[in-house]
Amino acid sequence: MTIIVLLILASVAISLTIGQNGILSRAKDAVEKYEEASTNEQNELNKVTDLMGEYFNENQGEDNDGEYNTAKTVVEAIKQNKPYENDESIVDSSEPANWVRVPAGFKVSQESATKVEDGIVIEDSDGNQFVWIPVNTAINTTLGNKTIKYERTSFDNSDIVTDFIETMPRDEEQSIEANGGFYIGRYEAGDAVSKTMRPIGSSQENKVSIKKNQVPYNNVTQANAKKNS
Repeated sequence: MTIIVLLILASVAISLTIGQNGILSRAKDAVEKYEEASTNEQNELNKVTDLMGEYFNENQGEDNDGEYNTAKTVVEAIKQNKPYENDESIVDSSEPANWVRVPAGFKVSQESATKVEDGIVIEDSDGNQFVWIPVNTAINTTLGNKTIKYERTSFDNSDIVTDFIETMPRDEEQSIEANGGFYIGRYEAGDAVSKTMRPIGSSQENKVSIKKNQVPYNNVTQANAKKNS
């Protein structure tokens, strides 16, 4: 009797395990369905990745090929609103156009005019602003000293020329000759740290700022001013 019962139980167990609807058959079906679902999911992910890649490639050009400015004109440089990776010469919107030299790491400010006569403004990553001053130069030798003559011609076509003569170190002279101008701070030199006027005899060596809404850098020693410059 015991053997018969065991045989019956064994047959039932075998049927549940390897039968048409047995555990092994269902497990095999589950594996196949999982693999099919995984494949479908991967295909959908690939489609999304492809779409993202296409979108990125389409818009990369609009972003001017990266983090740096690629513009050759002042107008376009303002639109791109990015710093230049290297020193760059660009032209303003005047007729005839004027050349403007923009140093590496600087961008043309959103507050800048588009013509030199109205003020081309550049700024660094800290917001310090400088205005471009074009210079026509004539190098003269006087008593063995190298001097440079700045010539400023009126923009209103009145042919008024103002000359400024000064002895200049060779590196500054070469810079003027190479770049055709120089920059001056748009604002008074300010104290980038202190929010109040500095007391007489102050020995603070705070960083200098050249931007609006800064406290003037007052009561600074000659040595400190030279160092910060």
